[in-house]
Amino acid sequence: MTQGILDPLNDAKGRANLLKAAWRDVEVVEIEGGHCVHDERPKETSEAIARFVWRVLGKDKQEAGREEEVPAPVAATVGSG
Repeated sequence: MTQGILDPLNDAKGRANLLKAAWRDVEVVEIEGGHCVHDERPKETSEAIARFVWRVLGKDKQEAGREEEVPAPVAATVGSG
C-alpha cells in the first residue's frame, strides 16, 4: 500500500502502526505526502514500490543488474481528441 503519511482523509500514521503490529515482516515507508502521494512524491513512491518488488523476488539491485538509483516513472498524458 502506498499512502502519504500526511493524508488528511484518514489516520495514516495510525494505519501504519496497525500494519506494523499485525505483521512482523511488514515494512512501512513513511513518505511525506498527502492522499495522492504517487502524484506528490513520485520518485519516493516508485523507489519504495521497487524495493518491495525486489524484496518479494528475493533480489537486490546488484543481483538484478541494477547499480543505479531506481528512476522515477515517466508521466504520460492522454490527450482528448
